[in-house]
Amino acid sequence: MLVIRRDLVDEALTLVRELRRAGNRAPILLMTSYRLRATDRARALRAGADGFLPGDASPDELLLRVESLVRMGRSAATPVEDSEMALMLQPQLGEGYRPLDGDGFRQAVRAHVSGDRVPFFTIVNIRSNNGDSAPLSAIALRNTRVEGGDLTAVDDGGVKIYLHSARRKDVAPFIERVREEWRRAGGGELEIETLAYPADESRVQTLVGDPAST
Repeated sequence: MLVIRRDLVDEALTLVRELRRAGNRAPILLMTSYRLRATDRARALRAGADGFLPGDASPDELLLRVESLVRMGRSAATPVEDSEMALMLQPQLGEGYRPLDGDGFRQAVRAHVSGDRVPFFTIVNIRSNNGDSAPLSAIALRNTRVEGGDLTAVDDGGVKIYLHSARRKDVAPFIERVREEWRRAGGGELEIETLAYPADESRVQTLVGDPAST
């Protein structure tokens, strides 16, 4: 069983993939203290994981899950190349990333979802009361999952964040992390708006164009 921290998802999946490629057939159960996005669960299965367990699972559930994997014996899971890595469109800056501009953001969002049969995602618009978007975008970049397909841009005096395969109900922890870091940096109030696709399809199309087309 692997316990995954939020900031080490990609390292954990790399370890799973390397174990499978090395011929290790032991069942692998991934445990997290937060909700894994659908895209991360799919990546984990492609890497060779066998299942998932939420961090708030009771001791009885944990024991039963482990016993189930033991009964299963050798895993049949095999690693598959992660094609989503080609979607890493956030431009790099040294060892980190820099925000996109508005046009780049709109093009990148359309590129990300053009191949999805049933795309879903959430866009978060954040604006500070002093209009200082540079430090706000840096905070957003530190709290997004670029490797999982997230995007951050500075546009029209604010910051836009595309959260890949995230539903509106799943973004509250992200928003709280950004708020908290902004407060620690001495920032004031933030104006935040969320647009979920496809629920807010018309508003998303106004913002980025039709995300289901290139």
